[in-house]
Amino acid sequence: MYKLDWEPKGLLRTYSGRVSWAEVNESISEVHSAPRYEDLSYVINDFSECESLEITRDQIEDIAARVSGAEYAHKPQKILRHFKTAYVATSPSMRNTVTTFISATIVNTSVNIFGTVLEARAWVTQGK
Repeated sequence: MYKLDWEPKGLLRTYSGRVSWAEVNESISEVHSAPRYEDLSYVINDFSECESLEITRDQIEDIAARVSGAEYAHKPQKILRHFKTAYVATSPSMRNTVTTFISATIVNTSVNIFGTVLEARAWVTQGK
């Protein structure tokens, strides 16, 4: 299950329970097709309440390619340099999955992993 909370300059995407590749894929499609997507300056992806993420490495790489393509297509390079993506992951397996995703993404933006949403929010709003 996922929930999207649109904020004035960003998005908090929260995953909870048992999450499938299809749900991750659906949430990304929903965000990329939203009219306010181009105005985002940050995204916080919160996996702290996610019990399991059923996704293969090939699926991670597919999603990373889609995200990279959408970023390049919708945001000029000067905006990408200031865009921040934060991940909240507490379990070692979830942190490994997030790290795999980050390494497969080719967009030149600021990315970081945190233990809490509060830490992630402090980082994405720093300097804004």
